[in-house]
Amino acid sequence: MKKLTLILLATVSLVVNLIAEDWQWLNPAPTGCDLNCIKFTDENTGYALGKFGTIIKTVDAGENWFLLESFTSKQLNSISFADNQTGFIVGNQGTILKTTDAGFYWTQLSPITNKSLYAVCFTDLNTGYIVGEQGLILKTIDGGSYWSVLTSGSTYSFYSVYFTSPEIGYVGGGNYSSGMILKTTDAGQNWTEQVTGADGWIKSLCFTSEETGYAVGRNNILKTNNGGLTWTIKLNSSNTYYSVFFTSPSTGYVVGNLYTILKTSNYGMSWGVQPIGNPAHISSVFFTNTNTGYIVGDGGEVLRTTTGGPYWYHLTSITKWNLNAISFTDENYGFVCGASGTLIKTVNAGEEWTFLETGFSNEFNSVCLIDSVTGFLSGSDGLILKTSNGGANWIQLNSGITNYLRSIDFANSTIGFIAGDGGIVLKTIDSGETWTIQTSNEMRSLRSVCFVDEFTGFIAGNEYSDLFDYSGIILKTTDGGLNWIPQLSDTNYVFTSVYFTSNSIGYVTGEDEWGWGIIMKTTDSGASWTEIYSSNISYGYNSISFSDSDTGYVVGGGGTIIKTTDAGESWISEQSFTSNSFSFVACAGQNTVFVAGNLGNILKKTEDNSVNIPESPFKSEIIKTFPNPAKNYITIDVQGDLPIEKAIIYNHLGQKVLVAVPVNNTVDISKLKPGIYFLEVIIGESRIRTKIVIE
Repeated sequence: MKKLTLILLATVSLVVNLIAEDWQWLNPAPTGCDLNCIKFTDENTGYALGKFGTIIKTVDAGENWFLLESFTSKQLNSISFADNQTGFIVGNQGTILKTTDAGFYWTQLSPITNKSLYAVCFTDLNTGYIVGEQGLILKTIDGGSYWSVLTSGSTYSFYSVYFTSPEIGYVGGGNYSSGMILKTTDAGQNWTEQVTGADGWIKSLCFTSEETGYAVGRNNILKTNNGGLTWTIKLNSSNTYYSVFFTSPSTGYVVGNLYTILKTSNYGMSWGVQPIGNPAHISSVFFTNTNTGYIVGDGGEVLRTTTGGPYWYHLTSITKWNLNAISFTDENYGFVCGASGTLIKTVNAGEEWTFLETGFSNEFNSVCLIDSVTGFLSGSDGLILKTSNGGANWIQLNSGITNYLRSIDFANSTIGFIAGDGGIVLKTIDSGETWTIQTSNEMRSLRSVCFVDEFTGFIAGNEYSDLFDYSGIILKTTDGGLNWIPQLSDTNYVFTSVYFTSNSIGYVTGEDEWGWGIIMKTTDSGASWTEIYSSNISYGYNSISFSDSDTGYVVGGGGTIIKTTDAGESWISEQSFTSNSFSFVACAGQNTVFVAGNLGNILKKTEDNSVNIPESPFKSEIIKTFPNPAKNYITIDVQGDLPIEKAIIYNHLGQKVLVAVPVNNTVDISKLKPGIYFLEVIIGESRIRTKIVIE
């Protein structure tokens, strides 16, 4: 059941521009940024946070997550709530955030230090502690308005803070070869070092009583039975553990790198591994009851168990397999394919994805949609598949070869081409029913094919002949593939993608012998090629796509996305908030761009989608919504009983998601997903705008 909480803006701006210029995460969603911490305030309401100022929230036990605005790009490391409404977050470079409305608005508190802050713990609404770099311990007794520096007596960094009572607390830290735990019994006035025997830093603390506690970190899981006076090593390994949580005195969980989840059911005497097969470093664990728990980690990963383990389920991603190719017929309808037979489909611009079953587990390298009904896949072992019913069923076509097939392009609905390893080129003239081998006179890996009409096409490829001789090649045909003429051969480049915006103007991407990305351009139908751009970082470029003759995108390693708006004369880097490699970029119409890559990453950008809201003579306070919170509907109350002509709701990207004429001033919101929205109420020629949150 959806609920709604209203946050009124103090004033309405003279002109409000909601411009969808940022890249939106589609998988995982709502973010692919690394997450460092997860906490719940009740069984349904939880928060996770991490790199680039990312904060996400759930109000339905993890079924849906939505982004919260942090107003910072700093890395966020820890969160603590004093009650369901009041919470604090700390992060790098002295970042301290506070909310008094369950996270819907965060205030950045005045900086106390430039040191990174790693953990925060509040014992009541007013009293809280923060620990960080170089022995830093901070304390507030007025809800964060003022922070005092406590004397720790150490220069080690502290990564964890835990209080068992208002007076008794612990901090954990150290360095690579030595762990440190300090204890206070007087609310932080004095701190005493405990004897740990740990041979690496302490990352997390958890107590099941005032006497019994656990500490985890580099190499060790420690336990105390006497309030920290002594600590015993319960597990010693070469792993690093980042978070510990106990659901009862006997049952606890530890997570760390190397995809580690450990569980004990005997008070920490022994620990069993819970494999999750998840390619991510795990940063934090939290349980809301004895069976329901959550973990977060790299790449925006959120998993949940409802059985106390060992079964953990992905909440924010439909797939973690590497994705290799994208094909859209318009901005809404598209397929994405990848490793291990992965094929997913969307009909609503990536808001939702469904798995398609093909019956094959091959590596799918290319997908090409002719229309919403007909599409093709190619991949390893010479596999070619075709669907004639929108992906519901697939039939295998006879390629006659076992080569690795890398790229498909159709010149029209019946004539298509496939390029692959060993210089293979295949052609069909009957919508894929039969395929014939064309003579390319090449043995190289042909990576990308692009046809501008049924006769003229280009192929880009390479051969890794040795470490410093990549031997890239560009081929051209003007007779429908009967003959292929080298346009550029034996270069010290890897060519990965070719794209033409007209019969004469085209581009190829790749990398040089040092691994630096390069872009080349032709303006004479491939007769000559000029290098127009080289990256300043050692990541190659993997794919290129244009939405019109001037606007194009290139993606590559290290989360690289660059954009041109002047036909390649200049390129501007865009922030993707990930270091994962991108394999493919596809422009779907003039306004929408999709990117796919490693670990199932899919991003979308919508251009020129702005909403200009004119000046309103009214303050947003003249409207109220109720009930608060609401279930499925909001009722809008307007001072003076002014008639409402229309209610419009926009999502956080500025996209219009609902237009309604209120019936008795009531609007149905039941079909909207949880998240932050903007409600615009039209009264005469005036528009009143306020922020709403649908739960």
